[in-house]
Amino acid sequence: MTMDNDNLKELFGNFNPDLSSGSDFIARLQQRMDTIEMVRQYNAELRRRNRIAVMIAALAGFIMGVVLTLLMPLIGD
Repeated sequence: MTMDNDNLKELFGNFNPDLSSGSDFIARLQQRMDTIEMVRQYNAELRRRNRIAVMIAALAGFIMGVVLTLLMPLIGD
């Protein structure tokens, strides 16, 4: 057990990470949160556009189906 502790102490003995100030951390965090919010809004807009495109395509397909059904007797002749 002591051997493992000594190995861990030796391994992490030279580990001295630079700690940034609290204000730098908050600024980076806020920037990342703003980026995430921008991506979330973009995805919401994209989803809305896709729904509209699907509704337009479905409506166009329905209208063409009705038109072709009405024209079927003329096409058959």
